[in-house]
Amino acid sequence: MGAMFNKIGGFGNIGKVASEVDDKGEKERELDSVERQSVAIYDENLGIQKKRMAHLKETVENDKALNIGDDTYAMGFKAMHLDTMTEMNLNMCDVHDAFQAALSVFFIQFTLIGILALIVFTQDEGFSIKLPPNLAVLAARFVCSILMHLQVEGDMRQGLSMMKYVCNHSKDFSNPFYAFCVALMQCLGGMGAEIFCILFLCSLTDPIMILIRFVAFASIGKVDDFYASALSPDHKMKKDSEDMMITKHRRDTQEDK
Repeated sequence: MGAMFNKIGGFGNIGKVASEVDDKGEKERELDSVERQSVAIYDENLGIQKKRMAHLKETVENDKALNIGDDTYAMGFKAMHLDTMTEMNLNMCDVHDAFQAALSVFFIQFTLIGILALIVFTQDEGFSIKLPPNLAVLAARFVCSILMHLQVEGDMRQGLSMMKYVCNHSKDFSNPFYAFCVALMQCLGGMGAEIFCILFLCSLTDPIMILIRFVAFASIGKVDDFYASALSPDHKMKKDSEDMMITKHRRDTQEDK
């Protein structure tokens, strides 16, 4: 009987040892799983960091010069850039004329936009935004809205780029505040023209009238181009000039701090 109990006790110890081995193996598997997850998360974060560094490198390589057009706002902006003033042989009277031209264009734009805003906000002429009654009206509104955005998007992007350039290169301008105002005027003019044009088109339910009004309202965002094209080809501000070089970035300013 004693031998039998000893044998049974031995089986119990074997079972206990086997259970401990199973628990240990399970813990090791859990640790391996956690380790694999940690490695996967690390690899993912490393890949994201590499992508960010590649994007930053590409941005630095591309952002070497400010490319702006030949519209009235761009002329006023370039006129206040010291290197461009020297290159184009501009005096202060020329700079003031260029700034006044940009101010005049902004005044014309916002006068027209103000008329639209007055109609929209005072409910004059029976203005009210209406749902499209059929597919033709919906298509006309959608297409005209997209075209309006494409027409003013370049001006708004240029205005934002010029504002950023002034903030990072304020010492390169004869009057950085006025240069910033010129860029801001271009951005606000394009944005205001787009918003109120789309709002007004949403009040029309005739596809032909939508197209006609779109052609009329879209010209508000192009007043600066109309003014610039009306200038003589021999005008000083129409001379070719070198691109404004980008030598400072916001990230450089933060690193200096």
